[in-house]
Formats: sequence, C-alpha cells, structure tokens
Amino acid sequence: MKISFILSWIDRLAYFSLLGLVISLPFSPALTEIFSIALISSWFVTQFSREYRQFWKQIPAAIWLILLGLVIWGLAISPFSRFPMESFKGCFAKWGEWVALCVASSAVISSAKRLEIFFKTAILSSALILVDGFWQYFFNFDFLRHRDLLYGFYPRAGFSHYTHFASYVMVFFLLGVGLNLTRGLSKTVRGVLTVHNAFFFLMLVLTFCRGAWLSGAAALLTLTFIREKKIFVAAAAALVLVFLLTPADLIYRFGNVFSDEGSGYRREMWMATLRMIQDHFWSGVGINNFHREFSPTYFWEPAYAHNSWIQFTAEAGVPGFLFLFSWFFVVMSWAFVQLRKTVERYTEAGFALIFAIAAFLAHSFVDNLMFNINLAPLPWILLGVLISLVNLNKNNPVSTDEIGVENLKVLQCQK
Repeated sequence: MKISFILSWIDRLAYFSLLGLVISLPFSPALTEIFSIALISSWFVTQFSREYRQFWKQIPAAIWLILLGLVIWGLAISPFSRFPMESFKGCFAKWGEWVALCVASSAVISSAKRLEIFFKTAILSSALILVDGFWQYFFNFDFLRHRDLLYGFYPRAGFSHYTHFASYVMVFFLLGVGLNLTRGLSKTVRGVLTVHNAFFFLMLVLTFCRGAWLSGAAALLTLTFIREKKIFVAAAAALVLVFLLTPADLIYRFGNVFSDEGSGYRREMWMATLRMIQDHFWSGVGINNFHREFSPTYFWEPAYAHNSWIQFTAEAGVPGFLFLFSWFFVVMSWAFVQLRKTVERYTEAGFALIFAIAAFLAHSFVDNLMFNINLAPLPWILLGVLISLVNLNKNNPVSTDEIGVENLKVLQCQK
C-alpha cells in the first residue's frame, strides 16, 4: 500500500474531524475535544509529505511569524509565573490547541467542494442549535439535553450562559447574510438561507444580549462601506431592521449599562484587571493563571475579567496582547485586501467571515468569549477557513452575467 494512499485517507480523517468539531462545538465539550485532537493529529501526520505542506504558502511568511511569536512568548513567560506547570498546561491545552486548529483548518479545506460542504455543515448544525434555543424560549425546556432550562428566562441552547449563545447566533447570522449573497446559488438554497437568516435575527432579538447586538450592528454598519451594491443593500437593510426591532427591554438594558446592576460589576472587574496588568506589565501572571491571582489580591471573589482581551493581557503581558491582536488584525486585513481585488465565487462569503470574526472579537471586549470552552475555538476555526477561502476564491471565477457591469467597472478601476 502506497504512502500517498494512506496520507490521503488521513487527510480525509482530518477534514471530517473538522466537520464533527463544528457540529459538536455548541453542546458537547467532550466531543469537541475528541474532534480537535483527531483534526490536529491527522493534520500533523500529513505534514511529513510535501504535497500537504503547500498551505504554508497561502499567506505571507511574515504573518506566520506573528503566530509563531505568540506561541513562543506564551511558552517563554511560563517559567516566571507562580504556577509554571499550570501555565505550560494552558499554553498547550488551550491557546496552543486553538492555534493548531486555525492552521489545521486552513490546511484541510483544500478544495472548493470541501469549502462548500463545510459551510453547509455549519449552517445546518447551527440551525439545530437555533431550534433548541426557540424550544427553550417557548417551553422552558432544553430538548437537546432533555432537561429543564437552568438559567432563568433567556434561551441559551447548549451553552452555559445566554450571552455565549447570543454571540454564536450573531456569528452565524452574519455568516448566513454573506452566504446568501454568494453568486451561483440556486433559488432553493437562497430561499433556505433567507429563512435561516430571518430566524437567527429573531433569536438575536430574544437573547437580549447587549454585546452581541451592538457588535453585530457594528459589523453590518462596516459592511455598508464595501463598494459592492448587493452587499451594501443587504447590510443596510439588516441594519435598519436591527434598530427598528430593538425590543424595549433591551433598550432599558442599554440605559443602565453603567450601573452596578446593569454592568454586573464589570467596571470593578476591569479596573481590578488593569491593576493586575500594571503589576505584571511584561510577562503577565502566566497563561491559565488569571483566576488564581485575581482573587483575593485584586477582587473580592473568584471571577473572570468579563473582557477577554484584558484578561489575556493580564495572563500574557502586553507583548502577548500585541501578538494576539496583531495576528487577527493582520490576517483579516490581508484577507480583506485580497477579496477587494477580485470579484469571484466566494467573495461575499469571505467578507461575511471577516466581519463575523470581527464581531465576535468585538463582543469579547465585554465578555469572556475567548475563554469559553464552547466558543473559544470558533474564531480560530473561522480564521483558518478564511485563509483557505481567499486562496480558493482566486481559482473559482464567475461568469460575466454573475459579476455584473457595475462590478466589472470596479475591477477595471482597481487594476
């Protein structure tokens, strides 16, 4: 049996592990971990063949150096923390795993067919989670886990908190909007996506989550600046609906955001975390050590920072924050520039991925989404898919009728 044949099946295993990971992410941490390990391990084995190492050339080497710097920095500061073994565990079992998921996701989506299957799987599995959310809202019962709703009035599907569910809904709402604008779709598929987007928008209203609502609105507002007519019209229409259909209870929650009741003591947590950053400016307290240092030294009870970015800064120091922020910013900026240069099959889907990731990262400024076991891998996986999409997009041209006269003029001006 030839080595190439074995590697091809290992590559398929990695790809199907990615699909399983997307399905299990919202409701099963155990399955998520199993699929993550299977994806990373299978991808790693394929790297012994030159054929499967081509994805490293998909983006400039300078961008990969930022990611390498993030990993090296996390390992370098671990021995200087009060709990070095916990820091090493956090580097490998959390951030190291998510970095590997990003790279592996980029590598295994090596064809247009795989990309389309990934999107179909993600949309259909998210619809199942959405059904669970509506079931909880109307019947106060979690049908996926077959138990009563444990967290008050707001639906949360398989997540531990309704704000995490709201962020998940926001990401797949934005992704659905972009996919619905993709060229070459049949009327049936476009109709299914329209229904999908309508129900996801309704659920975003019912979660009453301020962070998801505002970050989603900001992403739609940014989309209106793209010079493609279809994207502008769709984003503008969705943005108008967001403001017209904002419920009164949510408006009230915006009004009391700066009160202790409305902020959930976020201001005190943020100020305490900033003091921690000031005391550990360069090396932080070590990856995975925030909760060990936060209470009782800086805050009166064990808690998270309710801000993923400053919590990571407290753990990894300011250089660690710069590495992490630069990685997301530079990759999404590179992808945005590449997508603006071409009008191809997956251009709209690429823009949707960029702004879905950006909205998630923006919401992370007021919640611990990047540390939640159900949500943390999501932006890393989507970023890997985005890298693959940008390169596949160049090889999937569309016809003149699909592009349209207006977009052809834009392309000619850009050239």
